[in-house]
Amino acid sequence: MKKLVRKKRKQNRKSELIIILLVLLAVGSFVFLRSGYFDIADISVEGNVRLDSQEIISCGGIIRGSNIFSLKSSKAEKKINSLVMVKSVSVKKIFPNKVRVIVTEKEAFLTAVINGVYYAMDEEASVIYSCEQLSEDYGILLTGLSDVELIVGNTYNYTSNAKTATAFEVARWLRTSSLSDKISEIYASPGGYYYLYTNKPNVIKFYSLEGFNSNLEFTEVFLENEDRYIMVELVEGSEPVFKVININ
Repeated sequence: MKKLVRKKRKQNRKSELIIILLVLLAVGSFVFLRSGYFDIADISVEGNVRLDSQEIISCGGIIRGSNIFSLKSSKAEKKINSLVMVKSVSVKKIFPNKVRVIVTEKEAFLTAVINGVYYAMDEEASVIYSCEQLSEDYGILLTGLSDVELIVGNTYNYTSNAKTATAFEVARWLRTSSLSDKISEIYASPGGYYYLYTNKPNVIKFYSLEGFNSNLEFTEVFLENEDRYIMVELVEGSEPVFKVININ
């Protein structure tokens, strides 16, 4: 009987000791977490070209000096993804006190010129930014538009306009064929003709998307083997027509 009582006392002491240790551990952890050791001291942003780093940080709600455990990476990513220029983002916590934000910005696919303002659009026709001076990374320039209204942050219904619909289809084919870097400008003329200005400079002229699509093989060979200053007209159901361009 005495042995049983002693055994129970030992078990009680062990239980009490474990409880005390757990309480001390909890208090110590709480004090440690609140000590400032895990307060965010460094925030780095990578991959941004047009977007300002501070704008990205503020949008994500990442606050220097706040506890790193209070930062929810998924919520910060969702907020940053709301920025028009952002294609994707990753927010990483680097313990004990650093945050790394990796951004991939959307690229300009076509840049339309309207009333002297440049509107950059991605491949889905989302207007990602506008400027009054052309930047280096503008994709393909689209000129000749007059009845189109573009608003930064909105997606333009390019299929509602024959000129933009044709330009997007042509630009997509050029990208798929790895020929985008051969073309500097698509001009949609008032007369209904389209002119593709190459970097040579040569010119490819066509009246309809059907005329362009019926000469894809020729166009690909032509762009890959430019050796003269010429204009070539693509006509549906006919052979391409060549004309020498006079370069002064």
